[in-house]
Amino acid sequence: GRIEFMAPTPSRWHRARAYVTRERARRASAYVPPRARAARGVHVDAKSSMRVRMGRALRDYTRHARRARTFVRAKLGAGERAVLKSLGFACGWIAAYAPSAACACTAGAYFGSACACGGVFLGALYDVARATTPHVRDVTIGLALSVLPATLSATSMLSPWKAKVVSTLDAALTNALPSDAGTYSAISLVNVTIDDFKFEYMGELNATLPSEDDKYMYNAGAEASGTYCAVPVTYGGWTKFDVVPFWYVCDNNWQGHRSCATAYANGYNDDFEWYGFKALRDCLRAPIEALEANPNAELHFLHLDFTPSYEKKYDLSEGAVEQASARYEVAIDEHVPRMSLSPYQEPCCDALARADNLLLLLVTLLSVLPLIFLVLSDLRMMAEKSEAKRAFYTRAELLNAKSRVKH
Repeated sequence: GRIEFMAPTPSRWHRARAYVTRERARRASAYVPPRARAARGVHVDAKSSMRVRMGRALRDYTRHARRARTFVRAKLGAGERAVLKSLGFACGWIAAYAPSAACACTAGAYFGSACACGGVFLGALYDVARATTPHVRDVTIGLALSVLPATLSATSMLSPWKAKVVSTLDAALTNALPSDAGTYSAISLVNVTIDDFKFEYMGELNATLPSEDDKYMYNAGAEASGTYCAVPVTYGGWTKFDVVPFWYVCDNNWQGHRSCATAYANGYNDDFEWYGFKALRDCLRAPIEALEANPNAELHFLHLDFTPSYEKKYDLSEGAVEQASARYEVAIDEHVPRMSLSPYQEPCCDALARADNLLLLLVTLLSVLPLIFLVLSDLRMMAEKSEAKRAFYTRAELLNAKSRVKH
């Protein structure tokens, strides 16, 4: 017959021994941190020991910082956060406004704005690094909301129409202008007729940017091209051999080289060729339309550089005046006024100041609205938290409540 051998079934003891052997092998091959090896008495090199100490210090610092933030967050209520946001808003306004108010100069406005923006940047940097508390975060939010209106307020305070030394010449006659009329900020002309504007002697200059510089050949800036038109404003009995007493200057806001005569005569297609022409036409026709509506109207003009701009319009307009002299042989004087029509036909400069204040008020309100929303949200959160029922009580509070019930 055939003999069959069967493998012996492992007993419970053999299975337990195999399990213990596998566990010992797994533990021996597993990674043991340096701190655990040091606790077991295993040798730890200097680098591992340093890493252990640095890791322990970092964990301890993180743990303590987390506890501190939790404590401060618990102590800092919604009402306090609203106060801190308002405080940050006020600090940002003072930081941007105070330097310009102290020196009444552009450098003060730039310095104050830079300080306010620097405070916002540092607060945001600390908050991103999670090394700050909610105190700094709330102050930073209020500070950020105040930068824009404070900067506009600081710069608008330096506007020429808000300055105390604005020189104006009212009810002036073109045939009786003083010798220093070119230095005035605003001039109001009376007894002017349509025939006093000599468009047939109008000078034209095709200007380009960046402008030339004696030392560096060209000034820094973007490339652009535009047209300046200079119209002589004269008086009855004037001839081209007499010095032009007043120049009315228009430009097309760097919308390319265009013809001043074509723009004045409306000799272009309004549908396709309006760019560059329309601005010149509106400017050149503005005093004529005002005199057609009211022949006895008083025309108000502003110095070309009175309104802040990046380019020196007064210097550029001199080229248009020289072109008129070279082409039509009119007598010129570089010291006579070269001005543009005021956007508000009233004595300088209350209307300009009102428009500036209106813009500043609008921007300030738009900036204050987010602050009001955040403050009201904090106050609403505080009210809801005070009305909400607590989910748990401390042992002392429960014992105190129990003793009050017994009594």
